[in-house]
Amino acid sequence: MGRVDGKTAVITGGGSGFGQASVLTFAGEGANVVVVDISEANGTQVTEKVKASGGEAVFVKADVTSEKDWENVRDTALKTYGQIDILFNNAGICLMPENADIAHVDMSIFDRTMDINVRGVWLGVRTMAEELVKSKGYIVNTASVAAFKGPLGAAAYATSKGAVVAMTYAIANELGLWGVRCNCISPYAADTPIGANVPVEMVRKARTGNPLYTTIDPYDVAKTALFLTSGECRCINGSNYFVDAGAVTMTQPCSIKDFVDANAKYYEGAECTHTFE
Repeated sequence: MGRVDGKTAVITGGGSGFGQASVLTFAGEGANVVVVDISEANGTQVTEKVKASGGEAVFVKADVTSEKDWENVRDTALKTYGQIDILFNNAGICLMPENADIAHVDMSIFDRTMDINVRGVWLGVRTMAEELVKSKGYIVNTASVAAFKGPLGAAAYATSKGAVVAMTYAIANELGLWGVRCNCISPYAADTPIGANVPVEMVRKARTGNPLYTTIDPYDVAKTALFLTSGECRCINGSNYFVDAGAVTMTQPCSIKDFVDANAKYYEGAECTHTFE
């Protein structure tokens, strides 16, 4: 018998990265999985992989910023499996164009990041809340160590993930009154498709930013989400779990010189306080 046997889990961003690892992990532990993704190709591929291995899954194409799409996800889950026990708000983006600082990054980056990373989570919980209350279910939100580390060139991303952490606490208080547990996971740099929007050199340097000298495997996050929704954590509510190999205890593994050089043109005449050898 699996750890989430018979439960219905809705997983956003399920077509790749943390989401795909979570879909396969939850299905392998007996859950009926509703795979939610904006990419029909990715979502379908993962869903078929689950079915080929004997699991149960259904794909729903959705934009997490759309109320209508979320209602369709909910209705499909109920029509197919009759209940909703788990909501894993995992879909997100990280945009870091040209290492631009907060004064010079295009506002469209901020708007798009907040729309997907914050509004998407809000709508997911808002839409699924009544069903989760019925099942006394579980919510997991994907945050990030960025909310606590303030990475250079990613002010919008860090802000959005800080909002996800704060939202998690509020949800844990509000829905906890009805037996719903809500927690979040803050991963470190990982080998996922989201890395396509992050400078390659920064990903390489990421290994130097934690005591284990590693990046995170998507299954590290998937297994943490499984634990938080498996019934093994009856009284864990309103917590943030760092899946970061200890990164929050270390300084940021980023080239400060590269960042300063990228923005120096905007601050002509001003001197950086750092001396680079």
